[in-house]
Amino acid sequence: MYKRQAVLLHINESEKSAVGIDIEFSKKRNFSALMAHFAPQAEQEWFAKQLDEEQAFYRCWCLREAVLKSQGVGIVKLSSVMHLPEQLQIFSDYCSKGELLFTDELPFYFAAFINQSKIQPHFYQWNGKEWVEYSTNSSFTTILDENGIRTGIDSRIVQEATFNEKGYLTWIYESYGSNDRAKVKISWKDDFPSEFYLVSYGDSLSLTNIVPMYETEKLNPYLCFSDDWDEYFFDNDGDDFSLFNADIVIGSEADEDGTVVLMKGHVVSEYDAEKDRYTRTIKVIVGEQELEVPMLVETKTYLDDNGSFSYTYANVLDDWTFTTTKIFNEKGDIIRYESKEIDGDYIYSSIYTYDRTYDENGLPLKTVFERRDDKEISVSYTHLTLPTIYSV
Repeated sequence: MYKRQAVLLHINESEKSAVGIDIEFSKKRNFSALMAHFAPQAEQEWFAKQLDEEQAFYRCWCLREAVLKSQGVGIVKLSSVMHLPEQLQIFSDYCSKGELLFTDELPFYFAAFINQSKIQPHFYQWNGKEWVEYSTNSSFTTILDENGIRTGIDSRIVQEATFNEKGYLTWIYESYGSNDRAKVKISWKDDFPSEFYLVSYGDSLSLTNIVPMYETEKLNPYLCFSDDWDEYFFDNDGDDFSLFNADIVIGSEADEDGTVVLMKGHVVSEYDAEKDRYTRTIKVIVGEQELEVPMLVETKTYLDDNGSFSYTYANVLDDWTFTTTKIFNEKGDIIRYESKEIDGDYIYSSIYTYDRTYDENGLPLKTVFERRDDKEISVSYTHLTLPTIYSV
């Protein structure tokens, strides 16, 4: 309970319970430095891409704290908890299977863990006379069966959701208000969609006859919300660049029974061995002669044997381009990150550099980080890897 806010969790008393709760208040902190102390490289890179770094940090921190507190383990074990933010999964040797809840819609950041099949949170606000229950908009929990397979999503905005035998999303219907809704329908072949249909805010996207370019291609099957799916297919910074060929139809929703077709065409993936470059292009049919022209072009070019690459996402019709370049050292750690956005006459760029040193065993010893936005240094710090707990 905090002043005029309260959170109650319903627990099944017939089951043996392990409960962990963490509450954090917003404070001005060097979030990047803290993340570097306890989070693995992949999670730090995810964090660097988030627009709201405070919310992203407290999500990573609170979820870990809640899991560890359920077993009476302190923050000394924070780095031992593996957090996969895009998959909405956490792994820890210090905790049994269960469910986690996180919300940022209270006067504080709140996370709760319970080793039961379903968390039932209730949020209350004091109106001066009595406690009144209310609902948050974005908080949700993932429901797993005894084998850890996703079987449902418990959220205020999710009206319906279905999953296949692997726990992969096959249908979801979200409602954000009277006129705001989103629907996604997915058919799977192994670990890659064979058909994908999205309706969001009146626009629609249909992909059929999807064939991955390589047998190793996979698409993250655990993303929940439709906006995530849309971005994962066509708008990322090159880390999860899936290559596939498909037929595409872009339209607007006419009514509940159909759509008005605006554009149709194909998704084409190609590889240039000489340049070590992958290209994925959305080609649409235009004009009376039905010429097929590029609308969106994505390229990923590998620069060295360390996995360094340059990725470009270009909207040809709107004259908008976004480019990222990531340079890795021989240990696979990122040492330079560049991004540039060009929208007509508007140009914005930023550069992150990581000057890393290691001890004689190859373990991280020190990292000096600099961030430049439009050629100006905006953030600079040194992170020392010490055998002590980072004081918050």
